[in-house]
Amino acid sequence: MIYAIVTIIAVFVIARFLISLDKDKKVLESQPLEIKFGRLIEILDEKLLDGNGGVTVLDLRSLNIYNDDKTQIIQFFYSSSNLNLTWRSKFSGKEITAQKNIPNGLDWNLTLQEQIADSFINQIEMKIKTYKRLDSISEDTNSQTIEEKAKFKINSLFYAFCFSAETAKIFLEENSMRKNVAEAIYLSILEKNKFLETAFKLFAKKVHGVEFGESSFNFYRYNNFRFFLDVRREIIEGNSTFFEILYNDLEDVKDDDGQEYAVAVEFIVYVMDMCPKAVFVVVYDAILDCYAIRQVYKDGTSAKITFLEDYEESGATEFLEEFITNQNL
Repeated sequence: MIYAIVTIIAVFVIARFLISLDKDKKVLESQPLEIKFGRLIEILDEKLLDGNGGVTVLDLRSLNIYNDDKTQIIQFFYSSSNLNLTWRSKFSGKEITAQKNIPNGLDWNLTLQEQIADSFINQIEMKIKTYKRLDSISEDTNSQTIEEKAKFKINSLFYAFCFSAETAKIFLEENSMRKNVAEAIYLSILEKNKFLETAFKLFAKKVHGVEFGESSFNFYRYNNFRFFLDVRREIIEGNSTFFEILYNDLEDVKDDDGQEYAVAVEFIVYVMDMCPKAVFVVVYDAILDCYAIRQVYKDGTSAKITFLEDYEESGATEFLEEFITNQNL
């Protein structure tokens, strides 16, 4: 069932975006992204990175701004006259993000860029304050029990989604829809609910009858438990080869007996030349106290390909790029 639903979403997203996808290509060829949004880049660099940001142009439509130690990243993605801004940073060992989408912009004048910068900076500051406040709240014992059960349920759902044959078929089954799915993944980065995020929520609702209440800044609620869910993209080459990563902030998941459970922290789809080629899951093993990468096959079975000793510092994609090259995926 979920395959049919997600396929409908893919077709809808493609039909909506393909018409306008190339309208801005000529504009960006004559006025590159770093020039077109020069004032916006300047303000964000000055206010968020103390003027120490370095601009890395990824391709015609996207660029990143890093500070020296890469603890903060600001990503620009421009497509079909839409500008998508994403800020990522670390707080108390956890990644927090803020995202702003400015649709159908035709006149990106200096005044508009300054307004966008101020709005985005305010959004980031509010996000940090909210995160700090929530991090310091102490719940009573009963609430913790309820939240622990809800957390266990969400973790079970995410884990089941990652290793479901039905999920794997969406990305790995050899059929004519794989290209459409890749297009939907690529284009939905500008949507509020990105493709992988939508697929997981549909899986929870249609397969397990669980719906999430929406909060703000990619936070959701289930039975008073608040959790984070978002999608990020790490580009390998051009616009057509990349990792699309669905991730959460789940940790310290325990059952009713207080036993710690494995946590699926990242669901990674490897897209090459606009076609899904492989699926990987990063799992935290509470017993071994380490992270591992498992490759998922189209029948939902999986195999461990490595342990990651430096996952919290380096992530998984650096290893996966080398693995994919060696395996000739």
